Amino acid sequence: MINLVVFCRQGLMSTINLSLFALSLADFSSLLLQLWMVLTSLIPYVNIPVVYQDLLHLTGGIPHGTFCRLSCSITVYITAERCLCVVFPMKITQLITLKRAATIIVCISMTTLLASVPIYFSHYLEWNFYPNFNRTLLGSVITSLNRAIVKVLYFANAISGVIAIAAVAIFTSILIWTLKEKSAWRRSANIQQQKSEALSNRDRSTLNMVVFIAVVLLICYTPSVILSVVTFFEPEFNSGRRYVLIYELC
Repeated sequence: MINLVVFCRQGLMSTINLSLFALSLADFSSLLLQLWMVLTSLIPYVNIPVVYQDLLHLTGGIPHGTFCRLSCSITVYITAERCLCVVFPMKITQLITLKRAATIIVCISMTTLLASVPIYFSHYLEWNFYPNFNRTLLGSVITSLNRAIVKVLYFANAISGVIAIAAVAIFTSILIWTLKEKSAWRRSANIQQQKSEALSNRDRSTLNMVVFIAVVLLICYTPSVILSVVTFFEPEFNSGRRYVLIYELC
């Protein structure tokens, strides 16, 4: 929330501020959904006619994963943008304008959010009678199309996750190599020491920011990619299936 206020105060008329604002908004939405998941886990301790695992998965787990993937996609875009700023410093204002940046972010957001919609056509909440509890509860209903839809979605999530991680690694490697080359050239050129140090500090801050973003992405997003791959090869590793306890624990 603080980041959102800071970027708004700084202004959203620069591409990097706009990108970081979108990333902060996606992260904030993900955190709100995670808080909702914590609250739903308290349902068994109160008398509410709801199967909390189903409610948690459909209203918390799936949307939370969607916004995590959105954060990952925006992070890939930010890394690519920073890479272009260093590789083509004189052309970056022509390559990435504010309008283009906004269009790219909107397209990324719409594509990521709409990709999770099909699962709700085959897996949704409905009132059902549960003989074990001898009462009617609000729980999930899984149709015959769910297995095929889940398999396609988890395959797409796994592929997109691997591509995102690979893209960040490639962009970061290019950025580091380019910055080192330019820093070496500046040190060897006959320029004032003060200007050289200023440029070196600017390069170092850019490098540290992008490397930090890449490391956070790799650490936080790799487990999600692994889960998507496992679910694709083992459909029972999912909510409401045979290995539901292990799935929810992961």
